[in-house]
Amino acid sequence: MVYRLFLVVLFSLLSLIAQITALMAQPLVIHDVHVLSMENDQILDHQTIIVEDGIIRWVGDAEDAEMPLNAEVANGNFYVMPGLSEMHAHIPQPGQGEQVMKDALALYLSQGITTIRGMLGHPAHLDLRDQAAAGEIDSPRIFTSGPSFSGGSVDSPEQARQMVRQQADAAYDLLNPTCQERVFPGSEARF
Repeated sequence: MVYRLFLVVLFSLLSLIAQITALMAQPLVIHDVHVLSMENDQILDHQTIIVEDGIIRWVGDAEDAEMPLNAEVANGNFYVMPGLSEMHAHIPQPGQGEQVMKDALALYLSQGITTIRGMLGHPAHLDLRDQAAAGEIDSPRIFTSGPSFSGGSVDSPEQARQMVRQQADAAYDLLNPTCQERVFPGSEARF
């Protein structure tokens, strides 16, 4: 009896996994919508967009679209445009709480911002970047700086070089020097 129950549960789980896998692989067709292409100032009406494996495979006139089998179809009076990029984003710091950080990322995404460049670097932002890339959280794509360099955070050229090496080793995407001039005693170096 236990063996039969085990087989039923196992079969049910395998069936559920197969259904989830099929849904994830299912093509998406955004049919008969208005497209803002950014190639010119025109709105293209009656367009269809075909997305397979998370990649836009085709965009064109709705009447010319060849619908993939088993596609999920979304249609209506929608406007579709490329994602926006925020090049001076501020991801909240961990002291504000993990949920606040995740909510801020979801808010960017909800407004059509699909890529951000975080300028208030913190080690926690590296984890968020990785979670976003893996699709584990609702977030735009994240490029993040390390903590900023300024006259208040750097006392010498050697310390600045060390910070650059540390941030490179930590795999930050970019550096964030501030625009504050500081002359180091006994050196021509300015920061």
